[in-house]
Amino acid sequence: MDPIVFVILLLAGLFMPSSPVPYVYHFVSERKNWTAAADHCRREHIKLAKVDSVENVTAMKSAPTDGYADEAWIGLYDKRDGWLWSLRSKPSIYSWNTDQPDNCDAKEFCVTMDSSGKWSDEDCTEKKPFICFNSDKSNPKRYVYNATLMSWRDAKKYCSEYETNLASSRHWKENTQVKKHLPQGGEAWIGLARPLVWYWSDTKEAYKLKNWQTGQPDNKSGKENCAAVAVKQGVWSDEDCSLEYPFFCYGIRKTWTTVVRMKVQSDANMEDPTSSAQLLQQLHAALANQGATNFRLSWKTQPVKERESSKKNDGCL
Repeated sequence: MDPIVFVILLLAGLFMPSSPVPYVYHFVSERKNWTAAADHCRREHIKLAKVDSVENVTAMKSAPTDGYADEAWIGLYDKRDGWLWSLRSKPSIYSWNTDQPDNCDAKEFCVTMDSSGKWSDEDCTEKKPFICFNSDKSNPKRYVYNATLMSWRDAKKYCSEYETNLASSRHWKENTQVKKHLPQGGEAWIGLARPLVWYWSDTKEAYKLKNWQTGQPDNKSGKENCAAVAVKQGVWSDEDCSLEYPFFCYGIRKTWTTVVRMKVQSDANMEDPTSSAQLLQQLHAALANQGATNFRLSWKTQPVKERESSKKNDGCL
């Protein structure tokens, strides 16, 4: 009689569609603001849609939308609380002017102080006076106002070379000290800025793929901190987060493993890797002929003790 070998056959991803796209997108036609859309996605799927590759742009455009072709929310947002002092510490106080920061034209990532001690976000490339800070406590000139017009980055570089850094207002006492060096009605760069970065809501990670419409983001209303996709074109725009749009959620494409216990009768030596590989190839071909796609086969032989136990249990009691 031909030897009998018990094996456990593992079928991974059986009948899964073949696709390089890791995400599955779900269009929700109900109109919600960005925050409510994000909450809905967290409850029903995974998160508000993340689109981090060209393949995923294509996948989203291919998702059924019942003919809707206008804007829909995705999970991209402008993190307005990412301010840091040039000394790399986070602010413990804020002294913003009314309606600031507003990130006008989506270009204002650096901060000025006026003679009243109030702050405004400004375009970092604008040329303005600046205030340097010297960390040497023995230096009688801890703060130095410089009327030379420079961009924020050039001012920071100048201060690093000749003083210590651009001035910081880490507490109210410092803020009062800094403002005393400004001429009445004037303004100057201080050492507060934030990165020019948008983030994905699910991971809080900075985005890498940039798929903006021409001229976007522009923060036209001064409140456009959330991103929407033009469904038909697949490109993004910044929008007021309080607007109500349909939205995309996304989920991870799932795979699974099916375990099949088999008894193989063959005169081949199944301990030989060549013989077992040939049989596995034949099984693969048989499944493929039945219409299975994108699956992977592997197996393991039962340990000897299990085989012996199985043989004993085959008889009648």
